[in-house]
Amino acid sequence: MQRNQSTSLTLPERWPLHTQDPVRSAQIRVLLNTIVTDALAFWRRAPGRTWGDISRLVLRQMVTLDRLYPEAGILDSPPKRVAVQFFAANVDTRISSFGRREGDPPTPAVARLINALRDAPRIPPAISQARSTHAPQEAHGA
Repeated sequence: MQRNQSTSLTLPERWPLHTQDPVRSAQIRVLLNTIVTDALAFWRRAPGRTWGDISRLVLRQMVTLDRLYPEAGILDSPPKRVAVQFFAANVDTRISSFGRREGDPPTPAVARLINALRDAPRIPPAISQARSTHAPQEAHGA
C-alpha cells in the first residue's frame, strides 16, 4: 500500500448535505471531519489495518451519525464519496470506494458471484431474443 506519511491533512472543503440549516450543517461537518481524521489517526497507529477495516469503521460511524441526523443524507453517495476522497488524498491514491482500491482482487463474495455467473447455464440467443420481443398479454374481463 502506498502510504502518505505526511502529518498534514487535506480536509474536505465541503460535505454535500441535504440540511439547509447552517448551524446543523456546521455541526454535522465537524462530526464528519472528526470521524475521518480519527479513523486516519487510528490507521496510522495500527499498521496491520487494511483499507477494508478502516472502511467498516468509518461506515459504522457514518451510520450512527445518519441515525442522529436522518435529514442530512449522510449515507447518500456524495458524502460517502467525499470520505473516500479524503482517504485517497491522505493515504493511498488507489482508494476508489469504501473497501476497494484500484488493482485489488475482488472480495470473496464477488468472486463467488462471478464464478456462479460464469458456471450458470446459458440461455440460447434465439430463446433470449424471443423472450424480449414478446410482451406479456393482459387479460381482459367481459
